[in-house]
Amino acid sequence: MKKFKAKFQNILLVLLLISCFGGITDVFAASTAKVEFNGNSSVSVGSNITVNLKVTSVNSDQESYNGVVSLAGYLSFDSTYLEYVSATPATSPYAFSINKNYNYKIAGMDFSGSNGIKSSTVVFTFVFKALKSGTTQVTLTNAKLTDSTFQYTTSVVPKNITIGASNPTTPTTPTTKPTKPTLTTPTKKTTPTTKTPPTTKKTPTDTKSSDATLKKLVASGYKLSPEFNKDITSYVVEVPSSTTTVKLTGEKNDSKASVTGLGNITLTGDETKAEVVVTAENGSTKKYVIKVKRGKDPNKQLSTNNYLASLSVNNGILSPVFNREKNNYVVYLPFEIDSIEIAAIVEDTTYATLKVDGPNSLNVGTNTYTFTVTAEDESVRVYTVNVIRGRSLDSDSTNTYLKEINLKNGKLKGKFDKNTYLYYYSKTKGFSVNAIAEDENSEVAIKYVEDVVIITVSDSTNDFSVYVLLPKENNSYKYIIVGIIAFVVGSITGIGISKFIKKRKTLK
Repeated sequence: MKKFKAKFQNILLVLLLISCFGGITDVFAASTAKVEFNGNSSVSVGSNITVNLKVTSVNSDQESYNGVVSLAGYLSFDSTYLEYVSATPATSPYAFSINKNYNYKIAGMDFSGSNGIKSSTVVFTFVFKALKSGTTQVTLTNAKLTDSTFQYTTSVVPKNITIGASNPTTPTTPTTKPTKPTLTTPTKKTTPTTKTPPTTKKTPTDTKSSDATLKKLVASGYKLSPEFNKDITSYVVEVPSSTTTVKLTGEKNDSKASVTGLGNITLTGDETKAEVVVTAENGSTKKYVIKVKRGKDPNKQLSTNNYLASLSVNNGILSPVFNREKNNYVVYLPFEIDSIEIAAIVEDTTYATLKVDGPNSLNVGTNTYTFTVTAEDESVRVYTVNVIRGRSLDSDSTNTYLKEINLKNGKLKGKFDKNTYLYYYSKTKGFSVNAIAEDENSEVAIKYVEDVVIITVSDSTNDFSVYVLLPKENNSYKYIIVGIIAFVVGSITGIGISKFIKKRKTLK
C-alpha cells in the first residue's frame, strides 16, 4: 500500500508537468529560424576581419507569435587561426552579451518583451585578428532561439575564412638579357698560356641575426610589473585615474633589429593595451604586451546597479516570472531531463560582474544554482534558482545511502563512509554543502540549523536516512540534534517521530 501511494503521488506530479509542457512540443517543428554569419571571406595574416552574426528566415505557423525573443549559444572559432578582438552587440530594445571566460557564451533577449526578431537582423558584430595562413571557420554551437512560448527549430550557416600570407613577394623580372659568347678563331701558331688554378668558392651561409629581444623597456615615471626581463613578454603598469598618456621607451639588444610601438600611448577607458614589436635582422619577431591600468577616480560616482536584466531556462518554466526585485525561483522537471541551461544577463554590462555556482548535472531532488551580481561599488545581490528533478516512475528504490558529501569552503573530519551518519567539519566564509545519493532515484534534502547541517535521503517508498554534520567535536550536540532533526525531517517528509527514532540509532 505504501509503494502504491508513493507511485500515485509521482504520477500526479508527472501529469502536472505534462499539462504544463504538452502544448509546446507540437509547435517546435513548424517554427523555424536561421543563424547566419556573413562578412569578408578573406584576410591576410596580422590583419583584422569583421564578421556579422544575424538572425534570419524566421517563420512560424502560429497565428500570433512574438518572433525570436531570446538567443543562446557558444561562439566557436579556431584560436590557432583567429584571435578574438572585440564584439559589438545589438542594443535597445535588445540586450545581448558575450562571456569570454565561459567559452564565449552568447546570451540575449528582447528586453521589451514585444519586439522579437521577425526579419533579418544583425545581433552581433565580431572582430578577429588573423594569426596564420590557412582556411578556418566561425560558427555558433548549441544554438537555441525561442519565442516567449516555444523554441524554434534552428539551423546555423557558418562563415568560412581564408587567411593569406601577410607580405607576399613578387618575383622580379631580369632587366637585361644574357649576351651570347663571342667565338674567337685561333691562329695556327699559338703561344702556350699558363693555366690559373680555379678559385674555390665558399658556400654562403646565413649570418643574419635572429635576436628579436629588447635590452631595456621603461614606462616613464611608472613601474613595470613584473620587473623587465627580455624573456618576459607581458607587463602591467598602474597609473592614477587622471593620467591620459604614458611614454614607453626602450633599447634593442641587436643594433640591426627594428622596433615599433614605442612612444606616447594614449589611454582610453580603465585599461589600455600597448604592443611593442621587435623584428630581428632575419625577420623573426617578438611581441611585448603592456597593459596600462588607470586607478579609480576618487570623485567618480560608482554604479550601484547589481540587478539582473534577465533570467531564463532552456527546460521547464521559471516560477515566478522573472522580476529583477525577486531573488528566489524554482523550476520543476521530470526525471527524464537530467540537465538545464540557465541564462543570466546583468543590467550594468559595463561595470557589474556575474558569478554562477551550481552542479553540472541534475540530481533527483533539489539542485541549487546561485547567480551573484557584484556592482561597481562592490555591493552584492544574489539570485537563487532551485531546480527540482522528479524521481523515475520505473523504479521503487529502497536505497537511502549517500554516495558522497562535498563541502565548499569546508572540510570533513575523517573519510566519508555511507554507513556513517554523523560527521564533524571545519569551515570558512562562503561555506555550503552538496550531497549526492547513491541511487539517483532517491531524493536528497539539505537543511541548515545554525551551524548544524542535516541531510535526508528518501527513496520512492518514503523510507529515509539522516546524515548529520556538526561544526566541532562536541558530544553535547548529539543530544540537542535529535530534537532538531526530528522536527526538520517531520516538517519536510511528514514521517513520524517513531520512525525517525529507529533511524537515529545508526548515528555513530
